[in-house]
Amino acid sequence: MSLLIAVIAIAFGTGKLIGSSVSPTSFEGLVSSDTSPVVEAPVPSTPPEPPASPAAVEPPPPPKAPAALARAQPSRPSSPRPISSGLPVEPGMPEDNGEPLKAAKPMEMPGAPADWLPAPALGADDPLVVVIVSSDFQCPVCRRVVKPVEAVARELGNDVRIEFKHHALPSHPRAMDAALASMAAHAQGRFWEYHDRLFTDQRALGPGDLEGHARAMGLDMAQWQADFNKESLRAQIDSESRAADKLGARGTPGFFINGRKQVGWGSYFGFKSMVERELSSARDLLKSGTARAEVVPKRVLANNAADGENYIDWFISGKPAPE
Repeated sequence: MSLLIAVIAIAFGTGKLIGSSVSPTSFEGLVSSDTSPVVEAPVPSTPPEPPASPAAVEPPPPPKAPAALARAQPSRPSSPRPISSGLPVEPGMPEDNGEPLKAAKPMEMPGAPADWLPAPALGADDPLVVVIVSSDFQCPVCRRVVKPVEAVARELGNDVRIEFKHHALPSHPRAMDAALASMAAHAQGRFWEYHDRLFTDQRALGPGDLEGHARAMGLDMAQWQADFNKESLRAQIDSESRAADKLGARGTPGFFINGRKQVGWGSYFGFKSMVERELSSARDLLKSGTARAEVVPKRVLANNAADGENYIDWFISGKPAPE
């Protein structure tokens, strides 16, 4: 066991994060359904213009040339993105001031095919807690968790890392294309912005919508289309989806918090409490003298090592999950 911890810690210290899973545990909440109260972030309305005074008659202004399509904000962390006013928030969440979370350093996947991409990640490069989010762009509950998960990472500082893994459910016919489109944006360093657009309006997931998002962001369209059609990205998404199923997270959203599996969504406070408990245990381990690079793998084994080897192979090393 100590040899396994040492090997995992070495990998973790050189940029490979470790996770595991436990026996199925669910929130008392939602898996691809939506019944809990949600508060939509307000979108300010534009007040109507006052009617023109009949006494002030002026010639109409000359017609203006059509404005060029404005590019969306650059990918994180180059510049703050606009506040995602269309995404749900929950009572008690801290206010989102639009400042982006720090993009985490991509982690090497030594077992992955050469043309697979590293998982999109936010937060800490050297975390004490790693939260894997297994998500589907057509899942209405997955839309609900975007801002609450972000808020937890904001509140808990630089000790938490969020990684996004695809789980395109067969019951959602547009989920795979949306996942491919997001990874094509990821290839240009713009995953999180594209991610926010897809979840902001889940009605706009058709082929024309996906291309429209890429154009509005100012992506290189020839490159985006080529990446969208790559079989290697489809194989990567399929592998991540199979891995989630085999690790017991068959519904969406699924979470792995230092390897501790949770399926579905309850509330912001419930999720935050789980991450805080895990962070407290990780900090205790650090105070006891454990090297920081060993904290995550040791916590994974403490949470449950039953599926640890498969989890490391599929989600961390990047080996394709078997069919």
